[in-house]
Amino acid sequence: MSNIDKNLQNIFDTMDAAASNSALAPVAVRKEGEPESPYDSVIDNLNRLIARANSAMESSQGAAESNEEPRSYEAYAIVTKNLIEMNRELKEAIVAREKWLAQQKTGEDPDAAPGTKVTNNILAIGTTSELQDLLGSMLKRPSTPDVIDVEAKTLKNGD
Repeated sequence: MSNIDKNLQNIFDTMDAAASNSALAPVAVRKEGEPESPYDSVIDNLNRLIARANSAMESSQGAAESNEEPRSYEAYAIVTKNLIEMNRELKEAIVAREKWLAQQKTGEDPDAAPGTKVTNNILAIGTTSELQDLLGSMLKRPSTPDVIDVEAKTLKNGD
């Protein structure tokens, strides 16, 4: 470790990066008795990627400290940035998984306002006579055979 790193650790009261990386453990995905969610495989994959990125960060940090070249520090910074982004994505996946589990338990949308009910409307595409037949059969009434077709007519000035 270089003197610069030691001084920065003393100033900001931080621990050695190698010690802090070894303390990281994968996040447990599923508790006993919980249903399997669509987010479980995403969380597993991110945990594996984070573990690999931690070892890559340690090796790139060692290379940067031994070479003390700007390009080595740039590679170390890129690996660190990617590791931070993966951790952010892991957090978002865990939050999404928790919302999904809450929705499975209650059967409601966790983002919806309390007391709201979702209604899905269906759009019928067809002629008005087909729609009348459909509505008539739904209401158990005979369909009306006296359907009048109307065409629009453009009026000229003076008509």
